[in-house]
Parts: sequence; structure tokens; C-alpha cells
Amino acid sequence: REPLGAASLGQAHLAKWRGRRVVLKVQFLDSRANLRADFNSMLAFVRLTKPKEVPMIHRIREQAEREVDYVQEARHLRSLHEAIASSPEFRGRVAVPSPVQELIRGRVLGMEYLPGPRLDNVLKERLVLLGMDPGPNPVMAVIGSLTTEDPPTPASQDMVGLERPRWQRISGAAFQLIGALLGPDRLLSVLRAASEARLRCRRRAGREGSTHQ
Repeated sequence: REPLGAASLGQAHLAKWRGRRVVLKVQFLDSRANLRADFNSMLAFVRLTKPKEVPMIHRIREQAEREVDYVQEARHLRSLHEAIASSPEFRGRVAVPSPVQELIRGRVLGMEYLPGPRLDNVLKERLVLLGMDPGPNPVMAVIGSLTTEDPPTPASQDMVGLERPRWQRISGAAFQLIGALLGPDRLLSVLRAASEARLRCRRRAGREGSTHQ
């Protein structure tokens, strides 16, 4: 049967377990090896272009490798499900599947099935409403829009026609190249890992600063 969805790390399949519909997230056998290969390539590129950023790439890599730990992901999923379910602001408006403990092992993560539209279809509809071209991959269209300039406001009409600074053009092109090489799902995982690693560094720096005061 066709999977409900697929990404670089695995596939999601609809199954029936004890009379209820569940989703089984199954990790590919070579996911860990591919992740290591991707980061080895990224480290080689960063060492040539921005060697000072190598320690940050190592921290991002540590965070990204946790993405293939489905047992830890199940714990985070349960915590998020319980937090949303107990929040008056989000309860009834946001749905987060609850993991099924009996179906969590190694490279398999089982969770309850929540029917609804696919994320890429929703993104495509939103992009069309915003007057943007979703293209063949609406997820990459959203990511790409983050690397372009905002449309000029009436207060900055005199800026129309000016080119972006060279560093912005280079970083935007590099971002799109990395996205094309890794694919949207891995790129989003790397971005999420980068933001979490940066947050951890800030929290650590804050704790060290408070102890020195």
C-alpha cells in the first residue's frame, strides 16, 4: 500500500491496531548513514568557506541526530499532546496525535490517526490566496520566500530598483542550493536543529552569566 507520507528519514503508514486506526512512522534503514553523510558534506563546505562556524555545525549535527531517535520523539510528542490538551487557548483548535506506547520501538513510532488535509495542500491553498506561485513544492516555496526581500512599503519607495547587498544575494543563493541538495524535509530538520542549538547556547550563556553575578 502507498504510504500516507514520506520524507528523507522514513514513511508514515496507516494501519489498524486493536480495532482502531493508527499511524506507523517507520524509519528507513539507511537514515542514520545518510544523515552522517549529509553533515560530513556540510562540514567540508563550511571548513572551506566559514571555518569559524564549524563548532556550530557540530552542535547542529548533535541536535539533528536526535531526529532519528524515535523513543525520544515519542516522549516529546506525548508532552506536546498533553500540553495542548490542557491549554484552554489551544484545546479544540490544535490537534496533536498521541503516541501509542505499545507501538514504539527502535525505528517504529506509532501514534493515533488524525484525519485531515495534507500539509502541502494547505500550504498551496494559502500561497495561492496570498498571490504567490506555489510551484511543484509549496514547502520550498514558503522557504524560498523567506530569503527574498519584502515588497517595498510607501515609506521606502525610493529604495525600489536597488539591489540587495552582495552578502544577502550570496546567502540566499547558498540557502536555495542547500535546499535543493538536501530536499525540503531535511532542510527543515536542519533549520529546526539550528534554532534549537542556538537556543541551548543562549540558555547556557544566560545561566553562566547569572552564576557570575
